Amino acid sequence: MTFNRTGNISVYGDVKVEHISEKGKITQVGIAKGLAVYTPNLFRKLLLTLDKNPAVDYHKGKLKITYLTSSEVKPEVITSTQIDLT
Repeated sequence: MTFNRTGNISVYGDVKVEHISEKGKITQVGIAKGLAVYTPNLFRKLLLTLDKNPAVDYHKGKLKITYLTSSEVKPEVITSTQIDLT
């Protein structure tokens, strides 16, 4: 994954990856805490190994990737995207 930063401040948060099955079942399959993109860098690359869960078919469904603020009280979404696996 590549995270692009714009503006003049750094960004810091957690990355959560969820698999969404064709039937709509959501399973968390990866997490990375404390990902930062500091100024003056414009991007940061992340390689995240997903869980080897036999109940998850990585050939079908979608992956939802969410970058959230690192707050235990109420994390806020910084950015989010989905990737179709079918």
